[in-house]
Amino acid sequence: MCGILGKIFSTSCSTTIGEFDEALSLMEHRGPDDSGILKGDKFIFGQRRLSIIDLSKGGKQPMTSEDGMVTIIFNGEVYNYQEIKRELIALGYSFNSSSDTEVLLCAYEAWGCD
Repeated sequence: MCGILGKIFSTSCSTTIGEFDEALSLMEHRGPDDSGILKGDKFIFGQRRLSIIDLSKGGKQPMTSEDGMVTIIFNGEVYNYQEIKRELIALGYSFNSSSDTEVLLCAYEAWGCD
């Protein structure tokens, strides 16, 4: 099972990438395959990845949409992601991985919270 870590600040983000990576490394047993960090002005998020569906680097998280407007960190499994992926391909979406996380990200772009 993956590990997710995050912190949101009311003012500017005072945590360094190094400090956050050190904290994230404490969850290596939750996700020994990969890790990723995304730092913004008022947040820092990270994930330790346990690769199950997509073993490639294409499933690396946090994962950001092509236009940079949406970022996702996801721990779970979308059982019908291949069916959803076919619908998204028909709508013109293309994929860089076989990850259900990428399908979820594109589905959110296409349909929002619905």
